[in-house]
Amino acid sequence: MNENRNSFKGSIGFVLAAAGSAVGLGNIWRFPYLAAKDGGGLFLVIYIVLALTFGFTLLTTEIAIGRKTKQSPLTAYSKLKSKWKPLGIIACIVPIMIFPYYVTIGGWVLKYLLVYITGNGHAAAQDGYFSGFIGQTAEPIIMMLVFTIIVAFIIFRGVNSGIESSSKIIMPLLIVLVLGVSVYSLTISYTDIDGTTRTGLQGLGAYVIPNMKGITVKQFCTVLMDAMGQLFYSLSVAMGIMIAYGSYVSDDAKVINSLVEKGCEIEGEVKNSVIFPGVKIGKNSKVFNSVIMSDTTIEENVIVNKAILAENVFVEKNTVIGDNKEIVVIGKGEIVKSNAVK
Repeated sequence: MNENRNSFKGSIGFVLAAAGSAVGLGNIWRFPYLAAKDGGGLFLVIYIVLALTFGFTLLTTEIAIGRKTKQSPLTAYSKLKSKWKPLGIIACIVPIMIFPYYVTIGGWVLKYLLVYITGNGHAAAQDGYFSGFIGQTAEPIIMMLVFTIIVAFIIFRGVNSGIESSSKIIMPLLIVLVLGVSVYSLTISYTDIDGTTRTGLQGLGAYVIPNMKGITVKQFCTVLMDAMGQLFYSLSVAMGIMIAYGSYVSDDAKVINSLVEKGCEIEGEVKNSVIFPGVKIGKNSKVFNSVIMSDTTIEENVIVNKAILAENVFVEKNTVIGDNKEIVVIGKGEIVKSNAVK
């Protein structure tokens, strides 16, 4: 039986929704705490390096798995290989463990939002307000339930009307808030009891400039592990979340500035990408400004333009290859047009 599944209407909606799952309390709350604990700039540099290497690989792989299988995290791995079924079970256990404390903290956020909207923000900033709130019997539970109902309502509305639509509103607001807080933090200052004044700009310097003075191997390893742990919070990887989101990405969506790995099947429009051996480019696709490596299959009615093709690329009939930098096609099929640059 074929299951009709909705998909994200556009790449912007997908990016905002994926960012919404990643950029949350793990970044806004936990990241500054770890950065301050681990020496600011050193933690930041290690985190950026891990994000651009290890994190990027995990993120793109999980999205690709979801897009290829069109399955939930529970069954996506087993569809790729039956022996990988336990990975899907583990990936689903992680969100179950996260859920209880996330909805609890979500209730806290909702409480503070209501307090600030009603003009009582000054009272909420006073010592003892938070402990007084969470020490109550009913109100924290009520706020948690209200938050859970709001989230459930968005999810039940579906990918398009729920997650994608709400992300297009909430994420821009979050960006404005983060920028506002960032600019404001640079303008503040604090004077200690001994008369020493610290400014926001000094704090920014400590945050972005690594300080290796006196650091030991043990301390460096601690910072490394903290940065790697933060990476999972920041990118929502190894939790099945990106596999779920990837399963709702349309096959016709554009693949831009990407590395398409062996065993993948791509359809739609591909730009500025490197297509590795063993990839199948589906029917009616368009490939521009890309490198197509050997042992790639190009199916019917595909347009390839301004690309570099390696040897042993299998081309099916009615494929248009024009204005390319280099064409060395060895395989069956009829090439309708070929204007290779000499």
